[in-house]
Amino acid sequence: MPPARSDEPAKYSFLVPAVLDRKITEVCRRMNLGSQSTLLRQILEENVDRYLAAASGEEPPAGPDSVVVRVELNCQVADGLGMSARDYNLDLAGVIRLALAEQLPEIMRRSREHREALRYALDLERKERGVKEQE
Repeated sequence: MPPARSDEPAKYSFLVPAVLDRKITEVCRRMNLGSQSTLLRQILEENVDRYLAAASGEEPPAGPDSVVVRVELNCQVADGLGMSARDYNLDLAGVIRLALAEQLPEIMRRSREHREALRYALDLERKERGVKEQE
């Protein structure tokens, strides 16, 4: 394909697996987009800066709905994440996102249990205060 002139938009053509095509089509349907190319252009526009930053060794910019968190990891955790990143062929941030996504249901369950235990303890304390105040 000859390169587009600077005043003309480039045209791309590529094949995608059927499973991905079904997902793209479903997103277009849910978002009432006129075509798959509209969605793909939107995805590219939103993410191209991240790829450029990663390719140049810079920290990629956060997306509009992203939360950026900096963490310090001990050696064992950092080494384990590094090995996983190599095994999955991901960058470190990708492995951390993957690990969090897989562990999030368990984290939320424990958080809910902790919140319920705290609420129970506070209720007991209030009841004890109420009994003592009535005496």
